[in-house]
Amino acid sequence: MNLQVENLLKTEKERIIASDKQKRDNHLISIGLIDKEKSNRIYQGYHTLEYHKYDEEKNAYYKESFEALDVTDEEYIEICKYFPPKSDILEKNSKLGKEYPALSIISGICKVIGFGIIIIAVIGLFYGISLLNYGGSYDGKIFILVII
Repeated sequence: MNLQVENLLKTEKERIIASDKQKRDNHLISIGLIDKEKSNRIYQGYHTLEYHKYDEEKNAYYKESFEALDVTDEEYIEICKYFPPKSDILEKNSKLGKEYPALSIISGICKVIGFGIIIIAVIGLFYGISLLNYGGSYDGKIFILVII
């Protein structure tokens, strides 16, 4: 086989393996299987929702980053039976839309009806305000001025 082809295939295999490892680690971290001994701190100079802990020695805010617990392939397969990765859940939800297209049509109709009700309610609110401000007598010009 050509050397360039071999190198290309080798780098692609390494990228796929690294990507799978990253997905696996993210899944393990998301369900709480973390190795607290392998934590590290990521520092930032200002306070945010993520960086809310303060280190007085370095005078900076930080967040702790944990690594996933080391598990064997057999253990991970068993974990996935009870805690499927989120991508599997998303795929199942997307299949529901394809299996039941009527649900998405009904959902769209309900959104349009709800939006229409909101518009009618806002117009009614302005109409009521125009009646209250001017003693109950209706004048179309006043109603238009209240809306504007």
